[in-house]
Amino acid sequence: MHFTKFLLSHRIERQEYSYNKRNTHRQPYSETKIPPFQPMSIKFPT
Repeated sequence: MHFTKFLLSHRIERQEYSYNKRNTHRQPYSETKIPPFQPMSIKFPT
């Protein structure tokens, strides 16, 4: 269950990051505002 949630959030974050990367020529700061996906950044409920 948690793993499915992990995969879903992973896919969503990658899509948002890709979208922002395509628009970085207009908003250079978005590169730092939205960092690349990092697996350890997701905190599962314990």
